[in-house]
Amino acid sequence: MSLFIDQMDIWLYVLGTSLAMSAIVVYTNALSPKRMSMRKGSLQSSVSSTSVYNISDLNRSLGAYLIFAGIYSMATGIWASITWPLPSSYNLMFSDMWPLFGIASLMLGVALFLGWKLQYVTIPFAFLGIPVAVYGIDMLIHGLTAEPLAAFGLYMAIALALFLSPLAFTNTVVGKGLAALTIALLVIAVVLSFLIGVEASFEHTLAFAKWVPPQLIF
Repeated sequence: MSLFIDQMDIWLYVLGTSLAMSAIVVYTNALSPKRMSMRKGSLQSSVSSTSVYNISDLNRSLGAYLIFAGIYSMATGIWASITWPLPSSYNLMFSDMWPLFGIASLMLGVALFLGWKLQYVTIPFAFLGIPVAVYGIDMLIHGLTAEPLAAFGLYMAIALALFLSPLAFTNTVVGKGLAALTIALLVIAVVLSFLIGVEASFEHTLAFAKWVPPQLIF
């Protein structure tokens, strides 16, 4: 058993937190009455300048978190893809997806921090949703994880949110409806991330209860 196998629960907590922040981003920039349009780094709004600055500050703050989460995810995901810390196919299902999440998180964070237009920044997200959906279906078919249905639900909720994300920021009636649906999918993914993460924490604690690093065994 790998020393680093219980990183999975930490990854799930980071994922859940990042998805929650993403839901706030969608609401703030697509549905909030104080929403604004961002073009070439400038801020435009039909409401007061104070509201615009408040939204801008929120975007930059959330962007800063997503940048750091993206860097962490890419670094640990690439490390896991190289060192193969998880057993069997689990390393494919999780470690291969983790750097892709890092790319999306980093892109969104930079876009929020610099004021880029989210409608265009999220176009690649729709394509990143394809491998997420494929791996989710794969996990369900092969019964991977202790809760295959929950893991499938997590992956599919994220995939569908990624598919819808470019349309959620179009500032149309349809776009607003899709933004609300995207938020609902993200909330479902947040709940599943933390539920699976909490279960993994208890399982990994029990699994490592009597484990001792080899260099400490006399």
